[in-house]
Amino acid sequence: MKKPKKPQKREVKRKLDAVFSKYVRQRDVRCQWCGSMEHLQCAHIVSRRYLATRWDGRNAMALCRGCHFYFTNHPLEWEVFCGEVYQEMKHEALHGAVPTLDEMLTELEHLKEEIE
Repeated sequence: MKKPKKPQKREVKRKLDAVFSKYVRQRDVRCQWCGSMEHLQCAHIVSRRYLATRWDGRNAMALCRGCHFYFTNHPLEWEVFCGEVYQEMKHEALHGAVPTLDEMLTELEHLKEEIE
């Protein structure tokens, strides 16, 4: 009898990203800069490339498409806007624990429950 195949890390990341984005947009309801409720996106305070903070709710906020584009192209203004949270997330990104595949699967299930 074959063991059930464990999902690949890339697949889990993709699913977790989608659920996390939905969670952040539902949580914040409107753009945290201009207040718009149109075309909301999940904006990470510190880049998603740092897995230690990628799915940390403190490391993301909802921004409308226009504000997200603006801050993507103005990183110094983004740092000022985010304030102290930027510094906290930067430290956590560099020194925090990177989640294992099992921890990512647990987080995925937890977030799915949150948004339902």
